[in-house]
Amino acid sequence: MEVMQPRHIGVSPKRRAARKKNGKFSVGSIFRMMKTSTEKADDEVVRSIQKWLKMRQDPLLMPTALSSMEDANEDRRLVIIVNPTSGGKTGLKVLHDIVLPVLNAGGIHKITVVETLSRFSVPQQVADLNLDEIDDIIVIGGDGTLCGVVLGLGKHQAEKALSVPVGLIPCGSHNHMFKVMSGFKNVHGRVRQRDVLLSLYRVCRHETTNLTIPLVQADGRDESPFMCGLSFALLAAAFKTSEKLRWTGLRKTRYYASILYHIFRMRKYSYDVRYLPATSEEVPPSMAPETFSEEWVAETGPYQWLGFSPLSFGVPREEALNDGW
Repeated sequence: MEVMQPRHIGVSPKRRAARKKNGKFSVGSIFRMMKTSTEKADDEVVRSIQKWLKMRQDPLLMPTALSSMEDANEDRRLVIIVNPTSGGKTGLKVLHDIVLPVLNAGGIHKITVVETLSRFSVPQQVADLNLDEIDDIIVIGGDGTLCGVVLGLGKHQAEKALSVPVGLIPCGSHNHMFKVMSGFKNVHGRVRQRDVLLSLYRVCRHETTNLTIPLVQADGRDESPFMCGLSFALLAAAFKTSEKLRWTGLRKTRYYASILYHIFRMRKYSYDVRYLPATSEEVPPSMAPETFSEEWVAETGPYQWLGFSPLSFGVPREEALNDGW
């Protein structure tokens, strides 16, 4: 699968000043904070787009970096999946105030907008899309919306559905997936407008990165892809509880409250899990085998928490994407 994502933009001036004041500068830390010429150029483009948006999209101030892509993007066909209730219910505002103006300025005009009907409707809505008429899919939402899109592509009838490029515009409560794929050092860091604009700019330039999407099969059902993570026991129960608190509008707090609630309960869960470790030379089967070789590792509960993730948090973007495993 291809994803369209930016890198996180360096270290903030405020944090850099604090490090200098506390005497934490070393040759290594200075080297890591230095930006490449590409990152500096991207910074300049983002600032010009921000200025253009503040000036109510004055045609005379349209950034050259966007207008120069008009011809290259003339025939691109995009579908935007927008979750109107994601995060603080800002999805539609982000769509009309930022996403559509930037894409149009970059020469992308053949755009179809699909609003999600509920948090369970996304996979089927994506599975119903005619992928022959789509070049890229853009997701405006959070982790749940993105995972719903990937699930929908996994159940799509088209043979190469999971090869359709997918871009993410963060508009959720946590935006963990965006942060990981963008190389955020801290998954609790705040997503800023400049991160969103850089993501859009890379969408216009059609920059993609391959990402391995694992498939999971349970109880004899069809295999399904997962992207954000596959959780059992405590964390899965906490996420389920947090959905019941969505009406409170607490966003991040509802996750922490749900996790603490289940930590205090500390139930134990029973699962029998078998998997092929990364060191195995055995070719993973397309369906669950009837017998298992010695290469397979068996884990038996009870568990308090068990989970898998195709992405790694808190490491450089190139290592986080786990391409090819």
